[in-house]
Order: sequence, then structure tokens, then C-alpha cells
Amino acid sequence: MLHTILDESELEQCLTAHPEQDIDAASWHEGNVMILGAGGNIGPSLAVRMGRAIKRAGLKPGVFEVVRKNKFGFLPGFFDWVEVVERGLLDLNGFDALPAAPSVGFMVGPKFGSKQDLPLTWTTNNPVGRSL
Repeated sequence: MLHTILDESELEQCLTAHPEQDIDAASWHEGNVMILGAGGNIGPSLAVRMGRAIKRAGLKPGVFEVVRKNKFGFLPGFFDWVEVVERGLLDLNGFDALPAAPSVGFMVGPKFGSKQDLPLTWTTNNPVGRSL
């Protein structure tokens, strides 16, 4: 039977719920987790889901959600185990100021509608990916 989602808060709960497989995966991490380009559609939910799984696994690592700009203003403090870091990744020197994290998710760059601005898509994805 399908469950009807009634509001945005309930949707966010569904997107950030963590099955047992997430908790098992979180237990493999030996340090912080960083998600680069986490300011898009699914990035914030992914960061919270990972943070919840790490917390549920009883581990101490943090989750860093790296965004170009916190355009919505609600990300900091959204959950106490996810820290938002604003960093323009086109500035390759900006990588030096990022927190240390042995586990990195790469979600940088436009995905939907990138045909409208192909130079930005290539500029974002090419140099940033090479610098990692």
C-alpha cells in the first residue's frame, strides 16, 4: 500500500530515513565525510541521511556539506551532525581551506538544464574534478 506524503516536512523525513544498509555503510568510514556540491536538489537530504546513519552507528565523524552558496539559508543548523561549508570550488585554492575528510562524495556541477549553459557545466566539472 502506498503512503501519502502530506507536507514538505514528511517528505524530508522520508528522504533522510536511513535503512540498516546505511548504518552498515556508515560504520566503514574512519573519519569525516564530505559531500562536494551538496547544495542541489538531493544534496542536503543525502548529507542528513548520512549524518543520521553515522549517529545511529554510534560513530563520531561529522558530515560536511560543501555548497557554493547557502541560497536557502536553512541549511546551517538543519541538523547538529551536518555542517554546511560555503566554498566556491572554481577557486582551486579553496580546496586547501576545506575540512579534512577521507570520504568524499562528488556532486559538483549542473546536471539538469546544463544545455542552457554548457561553458559553466564544463568549467565546473572539468577543473574541479581534476583537482581532487
